[in-house]
Amino acid sequence: MALLAAVVALVACSSNSATSDTQSTAAAGTTTTTASTVTTSDTAGQPAVQEIIDVGGGQLLGMAASEDAVWAISFDNGTLVKIDPSTNDVSASVRISQAGSVLSNDGDVWVARYGFGTSGGGIDRVDAASAAKVASIAAGDVCCDLTFGDDLLWLLDAGGTLRSIDPSSNTIGSEFPVTVDRNAHSNVVYGGGYLWASSDTTPLHRIDRQTGQIVDFDVGGGVPFVERDGLVWGASPTAVWAVDAETGAVQRHIDLQRSIEVLSLDVATSTIWVGVRRPGRVGEVRHIDIDTGEVLDQFDDVDIPAHIVLAFDSVWVTDSGSSNVVRIGPFTDT
Repeated sequence: MALLAAVVALVACSSNSATSDTQSTAAAGTTTTTASTVTTSDTAGQPAVQEIIDVGGGQLLGMAASEDAVWAISFDNGTLVKIDPSTNDVSASVRISQAGSVLSNDGDVWVARYGFGTSGGGIDRVDAASAAKVASIAAGDVCCDLTFGDDLLWLLDAGGTLRSIDPSSNTIGSEFPVTVDRNAHSNVVYGGGYLWASSDTTPLHRIDRQTGQIVDFDVGGGVPFVERDGLVWGASPTAVWAVDAETGAVQRHIDLQRSIEVLSLDVATSTIWVGVRRPGRVGEVRHIDIDTGEVLDQFDDVDIPAHIVLAFDSVWVTDSGSSNVVRIGPFTDT
């Protein structure tokens, strides 16, 4: 992919093949398949761009929402910024070099420092209230999103390892090998008591977090992005899918017209928000009805929609092609 290095690292992690005993199964079950279509309608009351927040630097990557703030990473600046949603102003900035993704959980903000092919990556823990860094943990060739499950933080090491961190001690815990592709989008999500990880070019792996046993599912390619209400949602370059978080059975499949890459995804009650790139590598954020596949809204205000978060009655998008966080709203179907 002809992307900037930091953008590639966002969802394109790398690994050597890991050896493990796996079972392979097709993702069977009742699947709702829809084709994404675009309709025009009265725009009154529809979501619109409310604010474009310039946080400085460039190549904005990961983003998360805590109880009273939105957190975004400026890769070029090497900073994690805290945005007050009541004013849209940056209220704090934390210096974290190589920061790529961020996760909010139980009063803390966890930041992945990407390894970029070395063992020098790690995890920084930041207190959400004070924006003070409280721990820095060496964690190997960290890449991709972070995920929480069973009171543990989980990360994907680009060398082909799933690794846990115990928040009670800020130490490395269990590790399991997993096969991901060095040259393709990759990610990991916790859901249904399992870890779900894949690359665009691998099956979707379901990993037992107690034993490391892997069961593979064919979802037609793509990576997981988020768990919501018992479903793990993911996407290939041309479709969004959702599988049962316990069984792996495909429950949803939404074809995406004129999409060559999916960079970001978040799920609401009845709709999804997807950050895609169209032919010509033109960025676009789409708001899609889950049941019908209809594109309800679309926005081309973001060059590279690196991450999407639904919070504070709005849709927040980091633009990796600029230093902007784009706020879209109103949106209350969260």
